[in-house]
Amino acid sequence: MEIKEITDSKEYRPHDLAADCHLTQAWFYGDWQKERERKVKRFGAFTDKNSLFNDAGQKMPVAFWQVVKIPLPFEQNFLYIPHGPVAKNTDETFWLEFSRQMKELAREEKSVFSRFDSFPPEKNPPYAKLFYKATPESYRSSSFQPTSEWILDISQSNENILAGMHPNHRRSIRAAEKNGVEIKIFRETNLGEGFDVFWKLMRETAERAEFRLHEKKYYENIFSYPARESAGRRTEIKADLFVAEYQKKVLAAHLLIYFGQTAFFLFGGSAREHANMMPTQLAHWRAMQEARARGCKFYNFGAVAGRRQTSSQSLEGVSKFKQKFGGFLQEYGDFHDIISHPWRYKIYNWYKKFK
Repeated sequence: MEIKEITDSKEYRPHDLAADCHLTQAWFYGDWQKERERKVKRFGAFTDKNSLFNDAGQKMPVAFWQVVKIPLPFEQNFLYIPHGPVAKNTDETFWLEFSRQMKELAREEKSVFSRFDSFPPEKNPPYAKLFYKATPESYRSSSFQPTSEWILDISQSNENILAGMHPNHRRSIRAAEKNGVEIKIFRETNLGEGFDVFWKLMRETAERAEFRLHEKKYYENIFSYPARESAGRRTEIKADLFVAEYQKKVLAAHLLIYFGQTAFFLFGGSAREHANMMPTQLAHWRAMQEARARGCKFYNFGAVAGRRQTSSQSLEGVSKFKQKFGGFLQEYGDFHDIISHPWRYKIYNWYKKFK
């Protein structure tokens, strides 16, 4: 078993192992984290046993993972692998070597622990007995990705997708079209031009729903990334901003990121004015159609309520809204931790329990 750090984006291809892997293991996601001044490293694991080969006959890793260094109070930190490693044909030998590599990295970064939830998710993963299962209270943090998301199979025909929706959503889409709600699309080539509209609606939505946003710069970096990427080095990221308008007034804005087989609804905001025009439902519907035209098989609506929750906000209302489009619940694996400093780790869990 050989584990190598990967520094070339062309060699880091987790969707070759799992076409539906999460965008949090995409190269561009790591770049977004770097722009938040978080250290990021990517790795691949190679083995002679259970070797995989790509279409060109080149040997591939059996696992890819991207590690983000997350700050904690009092100048502490932990290492986080969101929805990773992305692994295929792995055995206990891999997980033991993975553990060794992460402990070594944790020593270098002086990290309290390393946290991961591998992809594809498994009910009884082979590493369950090797690592510490995170306590329920330690899940709650904006640093962690959702443990439950709502996904729709959009490889079906339009008729079948509409038939699978709740009648209210079908009527809302038709009413929005009939009433003249229009959808404008900003492509990755001019995504930044839609930022001001998006940010205004995000702020309005956050104030109305009482949830916290990231700093403005974080969203600005995401919107400007495709243009900077195209001018610089890669063409990996594909994104669209769907803006719903009625009588020249902007009512909703949805940012979609396309990665592998999945279109990810990353962020969205809406105005209170003319909410009865149902712009949000129509924006999702048009986004699904565009995603399918781009070759996607799945539409990921993002976080919903599940058996474990990382958000401190109630997801009941938004979950019902998403579920009315039809689809299925994707529950990810339990968080598992590789502990580097036991007493600091105990303090962290104690703090999360009583926070």
